[in-house]
Amino acid sequence: MNKLVVLIKFNRNDIHRQPDNGQRFNRTLGKKEWWDNRCKILQDIVLPSLKRQTFQDFDVLAPFTTDIKTEYAQETMNALHAFGALVFWDDRKIKDFVEPDSFIRKRYSQYDNVILLNLDSDDIYHPKAFEVLMKAPVLAGQVCIFRDGYVYDMITGRCGVYRGNVVPPPFFAFTFTKESMKSEKHWNDYRDAYNLWIEHPTLMKSKVHRDMPVGLFCQIFHGYNVTSNWELFKKKISRELFLEERDRVICEFGFKEL
Repeated sequence: MNKLVVLIKFNRNDIHRQPDNGQRFNRTLGKKEWWDNRCKILQDIVLPSLKRQTFQDFDVLAPFTTDIKTEYAQETMNALHAFGALVFWDDRKIKDFVEPDSFIRKRYSQYDNVILLNLDSDDIYHPKAFEVLMKAPVLAGQVCIFRDGYVYDMITGRCGVYRGNVVPPPFFAFTFTKESMKSEKHWNDYRDAYNLWIEHPTLMKSKVHRDMPVGLFCQIFHGYNVTSNWELFKKKISRELFLEERDRVICEFGFKEL
């Protein structure tokens, strides 16, 4: 028996250790308008995209980290609770701290295979992505990488093809068997993947990996992104989509304008 677990990420402690954008991240995350916008994206786009998945047997976990004002994130956490997600603080400074590793081990120990799927809080998968993923053979420690997909700019309406030949985007799943779930080595491998926050080129070199079919994700630009926009992604966008092709992608992913 297999189980799919979707981990939605909002903020990462390790971003503070990145000198190139950590300062900008701190300024943005500390603003209420950032959280208000992120909550709207979550409710209008991300959670509906999960409901549209053709494979529906999955759990959603949402660990929150970093020193932020709790009230800023409260509406977002409430929306996740209402959806049925398991929300907790993954921060040792918080009284009700929960360690994701221990939580996952205890909750899913009865399954033969557990697939942990990464989902940033403002991105979405194609409605058939989970179904395709769960049909892939399971190998302990394997990283399933969604390398090629789409980007969509909600401000300008531009849509393009993302080619992750060198640096894949943050869409990947890490697999555990019942035995490897007990292995500290496999958990260390998973932590390495999870903590690579935005991009993970080393996964292709140091881990067993499987490339998933193209076109199963869309990275969204919405004006409140911390590390991504159309200009920054020019080298990763192989071509821009126009007219019927653009409208087809927008329709398939079910975008709503903010």
